[in-house]
Amino acid sequence: MKVNEAEAKAIGQRIDAARIDRGLTLPELATRTGVDYSQVFKICKGQFIVISGSVWQICNKLHISPLPDALQDEDERRLTRGVLSLWNRTHEDADRIVKMLHSIRDVRDGS
Repeated sequence: MKVNEAEAKAIGQRIDAARIDRGLTLPELATRTGVDYSQVFKICKGQFIVISGSVWQICNKLHISPLPDALQDEDERRLTRGVLSLWNRTHEDADRIVKMLHSIRDVRDGS
């Protein structure tokens, strides 16, 4: 998902605040997320144009949403955290989770 400069900066500030709240240095966050230090640095500074897998990975580790504030409400944040907590970061697992969510939708809709 593309973001504008202001959104990227706001997301970066939210990430950096969460990192500091948890007492993590940038190198520690890089190690814990498996994201290269230089990418972590740029993401925390809001220097990106797409909410990439690395942004999602960092946000998941910090238990925050990478979505711009305009796209968030409490239920959305709760759902995002819940789905991300299930995902083991593989393409195959993402496919399984999406299929599971579609099955839930079908049951809910009576399909």
